[in-house]
Amino acid sequence: MNLPPLTKSQRRLMNAIITHIEQHRVTPTYSELMAQLGYASTNSVSGLVRELEQKGYLTPGHRIRLSDAYRLVVLTAH
Repeated sequence: MNLPPLTKSQRRLMNAIITHIEQHRVTPTYSELMAQLGYASTNSVSGLVRELEQKGYLTPGHRIRLSDAYRLVVLTAH
């Protein structure tokens, strides 16, 4: 399965999410991502999260979750 390419900002957010999961074993909050990426508000994060949901990298919902499609791509790449 091919997912659409990411913009630089989207890729930066995905990297932050994945790094947080690897380090803490839970997904980050919008506030944690805001602080880590140096954004002034969580609106910047929520906009990028929506874009990643639309592209199929994240699962829509209240919490940030990696989509099954993204997990499949990662598993087959390794």
